[in-house]
Amino acid sequence: MKNKEIIELIIFSLEQLNKKDINKLLPIFFKEKKIGWINTKNFDLIKKTFEIKDSDKLNLEYLFNSDSEWQDKILDLSLKSNLINQNYNEHCPIFFYEALNPKTNFSDTEIFGEGKLFEINRGLMSFFGFPTYGVHCNGWIIEDKKIYLFLAKRSKELITFPGLYDNLIGGGQPSDISLRDNLLKEGFEEVGLSKSFLFNAYFNTFTKYSHTYNGKLNSSVIATYDLELSKDFIFKSEDGEVEKVEKFRISEVFSLIKKNQIKPNCIIPIINFMLNKMPDFFNKNALLEIEKYLI
Repeated sequence: MKNKEIIELIIFSLEQLNKKDINKLLPIFFKEKKIGWINTKNFDLIKKTFEIKDSDKLNLEYLFNSDSEWQDKILDLSLKSNLINQNYNEHCPIFFYEALNPKTNFSDTEIFGEGKLFEINRGLMSFFGFPTYGVHCNGWIIEDKKIYLFLAKRSKELITFPGLYDNLIGGGQPSDISLRDNLLKEGFEEVGLSKSFLFNAYFNTFTKYSHTYNGKLNSSVIATYDLELSKDFIFKSEDGEVEKVEKFRISEVFSLIKKNQIKPNCIIPIINFMLNKMPDFFNKNALLEIEKYLI
C-alpha cells in the first residue's frame, strides 16, 4: 500500500473506533460523575431486579446502599439473559472519572486500581459502559534497514475476535497488578517471552477511545509498549490464546487492516509505534487529523 492510502486508512480507522451515539443510552451516576452509560434493555433488567421505579437514570450509590450482592445478581441474570457472554475470574477497577473522559494518568509500575471507587467483574464492564484498560505491546525488528512488526494470530477458539491478528502482546488490565507486571505475565503466557527479556519493553503512551457497538458503550484506555525483538525469537504459547506469530512489513500490516483481518483496536498501538519510530511517514495535515484521536 502507498503512504497516502495508509494514512487515509489510519484516519478512517480512528474515526470508527471513536464513533458513538449516546442518545440512546442512559447515564450511570456516582455522585455527580457519569461513570458509565447503559442501554434501556440492561437498565430494565436492573430496575426489575432491584425494584427501582420511575427512574430514567441509574444511581450506583442506590445499589450499593440497597443490596450488598448487587454485582453477583446482575452478573448471574445477564449471563442467563445472554446480555454478556463471559464470567471472568478477574475484577477491574472503576475510577471516579467520566466514562467518556476516563483516567489516563498512571504509573506503569504501581499496583493498578489505587484510588478506585470499587471493582467489578470484567464481564460486566461493557454491560455498564465502564471504561476498560489494557496493555498492548508491539514487537518489532529491523532487517535490511526495513522495519517489521510481529503480529499474533488469535486462536479460533476465543470468544472475542477469533482468528484475527493482534498486537504481539495484548491483555485486559485487572486490579491488584501493575501494568508492567501484567505485560510480563501476558507476554510469557501468550508468546513465550521471558520476563527478563520483557523488562526491555519501552512504555510509549496511554491512548483512550470510545464507541458504541451493539447498543453498548465501549470506552477503553490502552497502555502501549514497544519491544525490539532479536532474530532468534521463537514463538511459544503457554495458554493457547495465540496460534502463531508472523512478521510483516508496515505496508503488509495495513493490507491486513484493510481486509478486516486485524482486531480493530490494535491499530492504536501500531500508530503510536509509527509516530515514535517513523515520524517522517506523516505529513503535517495527517498529524493534525491523527492527534484529534490519539490523546
